[in-house]
Amino acid sequence: MTSAPAPFDATAGRLDDRFGIAALVESLSSPFEGSASGSAAAVAGTLAAAVVGRIARAANDPGAAAQADALVVRLTSLASEDADAYDAAVQALADRGEGSEAHDFQLGTVLRRAADVPLQIAESAADVALLATQVAG
Repeated sequence: MTSAPAPFDATAGRLDDRFGIAALVESLSSPFEGSASGSAAAVAGTLAAAVVGRIARAANDPGAAAQADALVVRLTSLASEDADAYDAAVQALADRGEGSEAHDFQLGTVLRRAADVPLQIAESAADVALLATQVAG
């Protein structure tokens, strides 16, 4: 019996991996990997911030370029943080625990973090959009 093809196959030539993104795309499309949507949003924001930074440097706007660079760093960090928070939430939900207050508190803390990271990603992506508007002006 043959297995279904992977959702993404770099060897099939569907992606020219000039920029080394095949591993990222494969991870995001894999049913066996953890987080995808929040990390993907953070990566998209990172790429947008990098482009804004490039345009700001070309326009000789070092302040906007520095802001864009800071957003690249922030969003890159949030991509990893989102994956970690998602994995922790999945593990915490799988652990039924003994129903103690301490277990419930820990579960709440983990779930709050898992919800907070995507909000931070959205806020940072909005900052990228605002900066892009400023640079375009």
